[in-house]
Amino acid sequence: MSYLFCEKCWGYYQLQPGESREDFESCRCGGALIEVEDIGDLLNSLESDLVGTEKSIGTSDIERLEKNKDVIGLIDVLKYGNPESRAYATISLGRLRNERAFQHLLDAINDEDPIVRANAMVALSNFKNRKFLEIILPEIHDENYKVREGKIKAFERMGGDVAFENIVKGLKDEHHVVRIRAAMSLGNLGDKRAVEYLTPALEDENEMVRSKIAEAIIKIEGEKAAYVIMNLKENKV
Repeated sequence: MSYLFCEKCWGYYQLQPGESREDFESCRCGGALIEVEDIGDLLNSLESDLVGTEKSIGTSDIERLEKNKDVIGLIDVLKYGNPESRAYATISLGRLRNERAFQHLLDAINDEDPIVRANAMVALSNFKNRKFLEIILPEIHDENYKVREGKIKAFERMGGDVAFENIVKGLKDEHHVVRIRAAMSLGNLGDKRAVEYLTPALEDENEMVRSKIAEAIIKIEGEKAAYVIMNLKENKV
């Protein structure tokens, strides 16, 4: 049985009885199609040629793959694309929520690029495997603050007690961007338990962090909290 192989996204389709190459104008991604007899040998050969190299693909191509729900094509980009392409592919795969992509996104947590690692965590939070992620994500301690920020975004999407506990830890992160993200996430979750942890953080050394902490408390407690915060500020003067 023959296969149609896309030279652009590396997707492939097995021709059914009665079908021929002439029945298909192009791939869903817009790429040219070739007919091959042994798809396995072709893919193995291409993967060997790509070791240590990066496949170039534009954001418009990735958007087209997502629109066509071409999970295989997006996984290919995640495996062989340049850092920017891989980062966009993780976002698209997260939105599609196809279980075939789960393990590939899990592998992307260890990608050499920090943006890819951060996006992979956020993408994984869209899947149903929450219990599994509650075990895996807390154990990830990345030196790059963007990745730690991405982890908090992922926990916010997941929700639940484990997520809450890990977001609270972000209030004490060494980088102000992570502390800001933690404050915003706690405000978005609206869990009243957060006020106990947010209030001491009003003393943060960073002005933007203090501002986001105050916004989070007001978001949780309502306008009555604004008066209390104003009093705290006046007492400090």
